[in-house]
Amino acid sequence: MSTFYDDWRAAGERLQAEFQRSLMIAQDRTIPWVRRRQDAKAKLMVANELGFPTMGSSVMKAEIPVG
Repeated sequence: MSTFYDDWRAAGERLQAEFQRSLMIAQDRTIPWVRRRQDAKAKLMVANELGFPTMGSSVMKAEIPVG
């Protein structure tokens, strides 16, 4: 039977392996802009969905309209 500590250590090792296999550079020119109601346009630069293991964080780039 595994303990919380065993699971926590295993998760850390698994995440480290994912980081080593993951993308290292977000290439701005290859990421499409998306029009959104609150932004003139936005793009998701770094996120789990894009192949960057982030432990829940993400990085967006956006143009916000004047006013």
